[in-house]
Amino acid sequence: MVCLNLPPHLRYLPENIYVAGVIPGPSKPSTVQINHFIALIIDELLEFWDPGVSYTQTAKAPYGRLVRLVVIPLVCDLPAARQVAGLGNFNQLHALCSCCTVRFDDIENTDVDSFPLRSMKAHREAATAWLHANSTAEREQLFKTTGIRYTELLRLPYWNPVLYVVIDSMHNLYLGILQRHIRDFWGINAPPRPSVQVMNVGVDHLLYGSNSDLRSDGKAVLFHLCLDRGIRRAGTVSLLMKNLKQWRQKENLPKPRPAALAPVSPEPPVDSTQSDDRFAHINPADYDAAEKLLRTTKSYSYFTKKTVKDILAKMCYVRGLSSSGTKDMMAQRLWAEDVSVEFPDVAHADDSYDIQRGESPPVLFEPKGSKSSQQKGTVPIILGPPALPGTAALGRETMREYVKDRTRIELPRWVNAAPVAFGTQKHGKLSADQWRTVAVVHLPVTLIRTWGIESGRRLQMLQNFIDIVDAVETFGLLEIDEDEISHAHKQLVKYLEGVKELYKGAKFQVTHHHALHLALFIRLFGPVHSWRAFAFERMNFLLQSVNTNLKFGDLEMTMMMSSCRNANLRPLLDAPPVRSAMPVFVHELERLSTEDRRGMRLDEARRLLHDVAPPKTQHGKGKTITLDDLTFRALLHKLNHEPGSMRYIAESNESDSDSPTLSREARETSKLDISGVFYRPWRTAPGDSNVIFRRPEDGRHCAGRIERIFQHCRKIGNGSTAQESFIVVKELVELKVEDVVHDPYRCFGRVGGWLCYAMYRPEELLLRPDEVLCHFAKTMLGELRIEGQWLCEREGRKWMEKGQEYVHVRPLDRVRESAKLFELRQSAY
Repeated sequence: MVCLNLPPHLRYLPENIYVAGVIPGPSKPSTVQINHFIALIIDELLEFWDPGVSYTQTAKAPYGRLVRLVVIPLVCDLPAARQVAGLGNFNQLHALCSCCTVRFDDIENTDVDSFPLRSMKAHREAATAWLHANSTAEREQLFKTTGIRYTELLRLPYWNPVLYVVIDSMHNLYLGILQRHIRDFWGINAPPRPSVQVMNVGVDHLLYGSNSDLRSDGKAVLFHLCLDRGIRRAGTVSLLMKNLKQWRQKENLPKPRPAALAPVSPEPPVDSTQSDDRFAHINPADYDAAEKLLRTTKSYSYFTKKTVKDILAKMCYVRGLSSSGTKDMMAQRLWAEDVSVEFPDVAHADDSYDIQRGESPPVLFEPKGSKSSQQKGTVPIILGPPALPGTAALGRETMREYVKDRTRIELPRWVNAAPVAFGTQKHGKLSADQWRTVAVVHLPVTLIRTWGIESGRRLQMLQNFIDIVDAVETFGLLEIDEDEISHAHKQLVKYLEGVKELYKGAKFQVTHHHALHLALFIRLFGPVHSWRAFAFERMNFLLQSVNTNLKFGDLEMTMMMSSCRNANLRPLLDAPPVRSAMPVFVHELERLSTEDRRGMRLDEARRLLHDVAPPKTQHGKGKTITLDDLTFRALLHKLNHEPGSMRYIAESNESDSDSPTLSREARETSKLDISGVFYRPWRTAPGDSNVIFRRPEDGRHCAGRIERIFQHCRKIGNGSTAQESFIVVKELVELKVEDVVHDPYRCFGRVGGWLCYAMYRPEELLLRPDEVLCHFAKTMLGELRIEGQWLCEREGRKWMEKGQEYVHVRPLDRVRESAKLFELRQSAY
């Protein structure tokens, strides 16, 4: 549990998170059993609500204080939220959404105003009816009808099960929508096309049959009927039928069958119980076991090893696949039908290959069970038909360009970078942080460079992807207003409508519908950083890292005690007397801490410090230096031209002025902590040195690198002194006006970033820490050569000067001021 009364930069620190309990294992409780654990917490919460708990003394109330407490948002992933809130699984007929009562056949509706919202009163009535049912059978029937069961949270009189079960943006946006777009929408496979005879029956039903006749043809036939006619073909049989009904209505179908035209006779049905005599000797139990193994195993080699050839042949025969060839060939056919090769690189994407010669295209996401990165004997990658033309987006050449950009990008240390070959088994699963980095930082750099100057479908796919990246980034702002909420929602709707047009075989998931409610929760609870699951997932990891004896009944208390000890120890170590008495111990303990210093969770917690924490310098191997003439003059000019500042003179000035002298001595520092984010000079940490800053002269936002950081001490009157940190930067050279119009990145708004020439201005600028806005991701793009051509030569147009190298700049801040950075820059041109 987290106390929302604490300021944002404190509330999610491990020492301030209250571990209310650990549910005993070894497995999670059932849907009903979890109420027994929740009840223990609810008993305490009811007392805190009414009449409240009186404390005899607190730090700010020496004579005591009455404390009242409410629990409002329930923050967890989708399965846990449904279980704790008393809702059915998201695939339950009446529980697709906790906010509205939309049905699965209307999941592609993006008009939020048309969604029938749930009623808290109706929800509580349904839960009460379930609680007071006379039997388990009656409860099951009620749950089947409403999708609602009782939860102990409803004992809290103020708790709203409709508005307080939040849509967690971490799981929904990063692990849901972004991952699904890259893995699924860009690698969509068609189900095997049925035989010509079966398809002819489907066409006959489409033209002349009833809806029930058409529905009886099965999903594969309906899919290919939609495919052949350019109709959207994603989702369940009900969605396919819905789309075909709309098409038939538009075409005035079905029509009366001509008298001379006889109905097309279907082929005799094939099932597992009626097959040819070749399979009569097969034991039905063995056959069923093989079918179950195909559905459940993740190992291709294990499936092939455990299944005999005759059973494989029958499984192929039942599915209408060829039952000829070797055992391995039949296993491949079955695996191809059961496993979607999620991200194939096919001929129409970039390169050509010839299956008949045994050539296989590479694939970014390997099939389940593939161990190509771990052993010599690999599973063939092409298993079944290739993806539909125009849907397998990231081909060989595009991925080659991605890897090239990935290896030459400079990122600050707090960014949780994704692996080079993301998505393969070699690198395992990506975290939410890494999916964000891939989708928001890496892919836009490569795809805008390779697709942004094209036309047609590729450009439309790029714009559609940029729409969702823009929506995700706007939803994730640390400060957000109504205009930005509306903008993010419009971009999300635009993206979903674009998906329906561009990826007609892409299936909408529950996450897409849930995302349409994010704007509602942001309006209720504020920016998502205050109510998403990053901190809680991190706490789960810390609890799992506790050294236990693995004995259930003991380890739960061990985790609780360890959490309490850590929470007490951290503030003690932050106390100045302790740090001064044991500096080496404190330093080593912090160095060995399991706390990860990268990623969005820590970044956003630190950025929220800007109102309360002054910049901090860390000396390291810093030494006393004498400022050179240019830097000293810049410092003198800066101090003397600030409003209300004293006027200083140089030490060498022999004037009789009463103005204090400004010393040339300073202390060089290795890094500067601004709002918890470390900035370093480029010679020691290139990624941490790339910054967006405000020019001192005109306030214009520019990109550059940090040359030096130093501390300077000066007199400020009344015998006192002031010690301040200053940053020396060099500015990247901006594009000429005639080149700006040819920058492909600027066409995609703030998500795209912008290009600069790969050179720095010779003059150095002197900044205060508050003039540094954020880091940026810097990618050295060279001369922008694509597909053997220079940008300046493509399609006979002059793009940019040949031989000139370029740098891509992508700001990494997520605060409103710098989120509007692109708009401010555009207005300057």
